Amino acid sequence: DVIGARVDRNGLRPVRYYVTHDDRVLVSSEVGVIPWVTPDEIKLRSRLEPGKMFLVDLESGRVVPDSEIKETVAAAKPYGEWLAEKRGFLS
Repeated sequence: DVIGARVDRNGLRPVRYYVTHDDRVLVSSEVGVIPWVTPDEIKLRSRLEPGKMFLVDLESGRVVPDSEIKETVAAAKPYGEWLAEKRGFLS
């Protein structure tokens, strides 16, 4: 089971996330919307950049990096072969 989010390529709505020392994941579009979390409780603080994805793998209990998400999707199907076979050029 996973939970995910992404930002459009323009990044018009920011996504900020925090991971606490007790492994809670908090996601919001604004800083300070969760006033009851103190700085000493935060293990990881980051934001999504335009075109990036955010994924929490609930079974492994970790935040999956954007690069790993994209590598996994790219390796799932033979996209390179399909492109080589089907690509056409305009002359």
